[in-house]
Amino acid sequence: MELNWDEFAKRYCETQKLTPNELADVFKSQIVRYPDLAGWVLLQFIDMGSSRLGQHIILPYGPSNTLKAVPGPKEITHPYGLASDSASVVGAICVQAFLDAKR
Repeated sequence: MELNWDEFAKRYCETQKLTPNELADVFKSQIVRYPDLAGWVLLQFIDMGSSRLGQHIILPYGPSNTLKAVPGPKEITHPYGLASDSASVVGAICVQAFLDAKR
């Protein structure tokens, strides 16, 4: 599910100690550092036994990243490599959509 920048930032920042402007700065630095970055996927932890339940995490995706593409809507991801850190996709934003929103 592709999200616009405002919705992506709102969903992430509501559970984190980061403002949308601070998140945008992180994204801008990643674009410079990783020229083949395709975008970012927003995941939410869903395992009832995890201390991270309900929290969000953002992972970059692209040809040089662990995630080559956005996982499917029913696909479970394990960002930390542990079964207890099961996460599902909330949404994603591609680099171009982010850049267009921040102009």
